[in-house]
Amino acid sequence: MYLLISDEFLAALRALPGDQGDLWGSGSDRGSVVRMVEPTRPPEAVRLGRWVPQAALAEDCGKDLAAGRLVLVVDGEQPRCFVVERDKSLKPQPFEQVKLYTDYHARVEGLFDPTHLPEKRVVIVGLGSGGSAIASELARAGVGHFDLVDFDRLSVPNLARHICGLSDLGRLKVDAMADFLRNASPVAEVRTHDMNVTTDPDRLQEIISGADLVIGATDSEDAKSILNRVAWRLKIPAVYAAAYDLGFGGDVFLALPPDGACYECFHRSTGDMFSPPDKVTLDYGKTISQPALGLDVRFISLIAARVALAHLLEGDPTSRLNGYSTNWVLWGNWPQNGWIFNQPLMSDFIQIDSDALCPVCHPDAYSQAYLGISKEEAAEEVKNLLDSLPSF
Repeated sequence: MYLLISDEFLAALRALPGDQGDLWGSGSDRGSVVRMVEPTRPPEAVRLGRWVPQAALAEDCGKDLAAGRLVLVVDGEQPRCFVVERDKSLKPQPFEQVKLYTDYHARVEGLFDPTHLPEKRVVIVGLGSGGSAIASELARAGVGHFDLVDFDRLSVPNLARHICGLSDLGRLKVDAMADFLRNASPVAEVRTHDMNVTTDPDRLQEIISGADLVIGATDSEDAKSILNRVAWRLKIPAVYAAAYDLGFGGDVFLALPPDGACYECFHRSTGDMFSPPDKVTLDYGKTISQPALGLDVRFISLIAARVALAHLLEGDPTSRLNGYSTNWVLWGNWPQNGWIFNQPLMSDFIQIDSDALCPVCHPDAYSQAYLGISKEEAAEEVKNLLDSLPSF
């Protein structure tokens, strides 16, 4: 038996009232691997045996336990573990003691302060093939708090590109991804929101209020537009990621209110920036998924996660993950006729400037230019118009 016990698990047992109790953990590989790592009892936990203090340890301690069960001594400087033999005697059981929360970040030390990200909260809207990969990378980097927003369920066509697998078929994407993130990171705390943001912007505002960052990974251009309006109004930075049809490329845009360009500015600026390839459209706002390899979508997701991490670590003086020089990253998986890249795996960095007449980030100028009145006057006219309508 290969047995893992975390420091956090032992500390949790020592804090429990009483002098002994049931021992819970999880196993795999037909019981040859046993883990006791979660401070709280996980849903999939099974009873492994009993924990006792040193004073309660005796040769007959396992008499009411089946062979193969464990007895864990938790007090004292060094914990000890025993396995119950067929004759009910106790045989010492070796185990590996791990520091789950500190050792988890051992491979990123030197890149940034691993204590900086667990306090961050990220809202991800859209948990398809792109959004699920972004969520996975942020969780593995150490982001501690997630709000996941999507209304869709995992279907068979999703499985070829999605982070989740067959065991999640039919589940809501937010619930499947919540379980994935909790399993991927010991610090991930996840809240799920089964909703369509285009039908409930007020609830969306409640969800993203106070967040450190928003990720727009939805296929719906209407959803991105609403997300942009709400996030900009709340002055919350947002990363918007999109893979183009057939997976030939994609882009990532970072909006940083109250200055710079918002997503509406980006959408206006990029429409005529380059010509799309023959028979391939850049309209990634479709609600019907287009063919693409998961690995091609994943390139865009990784860039988006990298942009997000650089922003979240902006206040960390030790961070080596510097932000990119522009707010728009354009990526090409392979060249196409009419496409701006003539070689595979190319990128470009372009700065999108704020549109002085954008209705989202410059509503006063927009209202004056197109309506001849201020934003407040326009709102008052709308109110008066609605008040004048007869009630039914």
